[in-house]
Amino acid sequence: MKRAQLVYLLLCIVSVTFDLKAICKMKINLHKFNKSKFKSKSFITRDFNEKKTTTNLKIEILVESLCPYSIKFINESFANFFHTPNSDKLAEVIIYPFGNGKQKFNETTGLYEFKCQHGINECYGNLIQVCAMNILKNSHDSYEFLICSYSKIKEHKKDFDKNLKFCLNELKYEEEYEEKIKECSKNKDGNRLMHLVASNYPDHKHVPWVVVNGEFDEDSSNSVIENLLEYACENSDLDEEDKGKICDSVTQRKNKTKFFENAKIKTSENPFNKDDIQ
Repeated sequence: MKRAQLVYLLLCIVSVTFDLKAICKMKINLHKFNKSKFKSKSFITRDFNEKKTTTNLKIEILVESLCPYSIKFINESFANFFHTPNSDKLAEVIIYPFGNGKQKFNETTGLYEFKCQHGINECYGNLIQVCAMNILKNSHDSYEFLICSYSKIKEHKKDFDKNLKFCLNELKYEEEYEEKIKECSKNKDGNRLMHLVASNYPDHKHVPWVVVNGEFDEDSSNSVIENLLEYACENSDLDEEDKGKICDSVTQRKNKTKFFENAKIKTSENPFNKDDIQ
């Protein structure tokens, strides 16, 4: 028996004592967890379309709920990618809301304690997002919620309860979902979910932190943060005809921008004299 399998078996055996039955029920592949690289996505971190992508491109991104750079990335680069029709065919994209947080197991309570870069409220925001991603009806709604949450959190003055209510209302969810998500964020289920996300994080220096196909590369990371859709269009191995239908608008915008940048002429260099215009 492999060491990881033995560890899993022992966790199940002691679950009665430590109330960890949920770990066994969740069917977590513990042997795949690796802090230096993303090897697999957990049951809560789903790609945003239920259809399995056949592309070679898997992009995993670490964010945190009150980080200005995470907010900018989600609102601009990720939202643009997500709202482009059929962009899920270009790449499998997974978001992990934990960022620069730290975790420590409290043997007395049997729970994990979390500390976040921007304070306790950010930890609560991360928990709300993780619970929502696990509880909402499908992956598409999970990421619509994430985009809404990041786009409105400043307007809501960092009040994640108000933010939750607003975004669920925008997505036409019943009030019972608000209560389920809040309950999750404050009970053992949410605590374990956050622990699993934190345990599946690689070593990183900042957020957003981007991992492409299990590896970090500074240039790729910067490109994804700047324009996820453009990066996916340039690096996906999707059939050229199908890719063209998704990416033509990106190519056209890029070419148009390049044209105008190359065509800039100083007024003093204008070859035309207004007197020559009839």
